[in-house]
Amino acid sequence: MTRSTIGAPASPAATPATGPVTAPAALPVIASEPVITSEPVTPSGPVTPSGPVTPSGPVAPSGPVSVSGPVTASDESLAYRDACRRGELVVQCCAACGRRAHPPVAECPDCGAAEPPCEPVSGDGTVHTFTVVHRSFVPAFQGREPYVLAWIDLPEGVRVFGRVVECPPDLVRIGMPVRVTFVDDLPQWRPA
Repeated sequence: MTRSTIGAPASPAATPATGPVTAPAALPVIASEPVITSEPVTPSGPVTPSGPVTPSGPVAPSGPVSVSGPVTASDESLAYRDACRRGELVVQCCAACGRRAHPPVAECPDCGAAEPPCEPVSGDGTVHTFTVVHRSFVPAFQGREPYVLAWIDLPEGVRVFGRVVECPPDLVRIGMPVRVTFVDDLPQWRPA
């Protein structure tokens, strides 16, 4: 998320005679570039109301970002990915309690049973919610804008995610019936 640069608010005890205002640790830092960190970011020095706040953590580069190393599927998603390559949509269904799960998980979210097996589903669904992407920050999708990303409700009681294809973005609606199709071995959704 890109944020605008602003100064931190002055604390009630700070006056021009007492020196620079420092930001309390509980206030978020607002930076001009996305901040990538697993810990809360705090200002690296004094913050004045007229000066920018600079993050102490690493800042994401403004150019394309590449992932280092191969992207591998987790063990629980292997059966799902194999089915996608065959052009079949599957979801996990717990043998112990019957709970369906998507995306694939290592154990049932309800009862904790290990490795719920996958079972085929109809491939029909309805758009639960969606967004139209006009500017992609993902290099593989740059130049394909605008495109639609949506959560799809399946009649089997599971919600799945994917792109809506073969439909102009301005015609996609909540509640629209869709049908699964596979593009690059990934489930996508087209109008039914």
